[in-house]
Order: sequence, then structure tokens, then C-alpha cells
Amino acid sequence: HYLWATFLVCGLTLVGLLAHTLTPTNLIMFYLLVVVFIASRWGKLPAAWGALVSVLSYDFFFVPPYRLLTLANGNSQHLVTFCCFLAVGLLVAHLTDRVRSLADDRLHLMEDAKNAEILGEKERLQAALLSSISHDLQTPIFSIVGALDSLCDKDIRLDNDSRQSMIDTARLETHRLQRLVRNLLDLTRLESGPKLKLAFCDPTDLVGTALGQLDDSLGGRPIHLHTDAEGHPLRVDFVLFTQVLVNLIDNANKYSPPERPIDISFDAQTDCWRIEVRDQGSGIPEDDREKVFEKFFRRSDTRTSGSGLGLAISR
Repeated sequence: HYLWATFLVCGLTLVGLLAHTLTPTNLIMFYLLVVVFIASRWGKLPAAWGALVSVLSYDFFFVPPYRLLTLANGNSQHLVTFCCFLAVGLLVAHLTDRVRSLADDRLHLMEDAKNAEILGEKERLQAALLSSISHDLQTPIFSIVGALDSLCDKDIRLDNDSRQSMIDTARLETHRLQRLVRNLLDLTRLESGPKLKLAFCDPTDLVGTALGQLDDSLGGRPIHLHTDAEGHPLRVDFVLFTQVLVNLIDNANKYSPPERPIDISFDAQTDCWRIEVRDQGSGIPEDDREKVFEKFFRRSDTRTSGSGLGLAISR
């Protein structure tokens, strides 16, 4: 830093020697600007050194007799000027360093406040996550445990239809639990910045894989698929995009009247694809259309089970 300060002062001195139009007053102001710059970049001590080198350079090159240090010769004619210049330089260095320190402190305070805000948001999300998950885990677990206890209880005599019904219930709730855990894992992975494995995919394969994961919950609901056969290739991460479709179709299935179809369309645009999953439910109120994509948000007027993560993960 001291070497850089010396280099800057020497550079200005060279400019002053070459540019004959600079008056001594202007040159002193430029020396002070150099001191301010040094203080703002490297602190008070390098700036004080720069101020001292500036005084000596100005005395040696620009005060007659030239190429001599008038201070060293005991010439007191310019002594007051040099002392004032040095004092002003040191004061400017101190004030600039002080401003720099205050700016750094303010930046640290802003970072601390931001970190505290992020920490508070994480704690809020963790609390919401625990509250949501504890509620959503209870239903499938209780159903699975209840069905298995009944099947294992030798004192309860079940006919074949009742037994099969309990097995189906346990299987459905197990798949529901599996989707919930997968959503949680996907959320964690997405927030940490996933590495996308992009590849060209057939829309039919994407939809087919997604429907395969929802086979039990969809039951016999009709699914209408419309694809643009003339469209350009669709390049996505197959696994992640399949999960997007799973979440969208599952959401449409939950909020649609039974037996009403779900329409899925892939429409090739000029430089992208427009993909729609359309149900025939009651719709989403205007005020909730952005909120439904927030983590853990669930409409207060619905009794449909869910963690409030599916659409957030999809986005």
C-alpha cells in the first residue's frame, strides 16, 4: 500500500512536470485528491505517507530553487505553506479513512440485519414446515396403521372385500406419504441449486411417466392429452419436469369434480413451449392466484388434504 501511494504521488509529479499549464495551486489540489484516493482505498497510514511524499515532491520539483529541498536548507519562506499542506493532507486522510470505516461499519450492520432477517425467515419456514408436515403426516400414517392393525387382528373377522379395501387404503396412503416425502426432498434439493440434466424429451413420455406415478389417486378419471406434433424438440430435465407435471396433475385431480376430465396440452411457440394442465374445478379466487405458488399456502375454504408444497416446487 505504501508502494502504491508512492507510485501515485510520483505519477502526479511527473504529470505536473510535463504539463506546464498546471499552476502550483492546482497541483496542490491534485496532490490532495491523490491523498483522498489513497485514504479511501488503503486507510489512514498509507494516506499520511502519501501526504508526506507529496510535500517533499512539491518542494523538490516545483519550488525554486528547483531540485533542492528548501526545508533541508533551512529556508523558512515556504515552511508555513508546507506545514499547512501537510496538516491538511493528514486531516483529509483521517476524515476519508473515518468515512471509509463508517461505510464499512454500515455495510456490516446491513449484512447482520440481512442475516438476521434470513435467519428469522428460515425459522418461520421451519415452524410452518413442522406444523404442516406434522398435520399432513398424521392422516396417512393413522390410515396405514389402522388398516394394518385390523388386518393383523385375529379377533376381527373380515370378508374378502373388506380385507381388499383395507389393503387398498394402506397402499393409497403409502403412495400419498411417498409423494409428501418426495416433495420435501425436492424442495430441499431445488433450494440448494440443482444441477439440471437437460435432454430432448417427448411430451408423451413425460406425461405418461407422470400419470404412472398418479395411477392410484387418479382412478378412472379421463385424461385428455394434446401435443403439437410439428413442434421443435422439448429440452428439459426429465426427472424434475416429470415431478412438475405430477404436482400439477395431482393438484388438478384434488380440486376437480369426480369423473370430470383433466386436459393437458403441449403447444410449441416460437422459442419455447406453452404447457397447460387444465381442470374443471371451481377455480382459484383472484386474490389467491399468486399465493397458491407460495410454500405451505393452502386456501382456508378448502378441506382437501395437502402440504402446500406441490405448486411451489413446480414454479
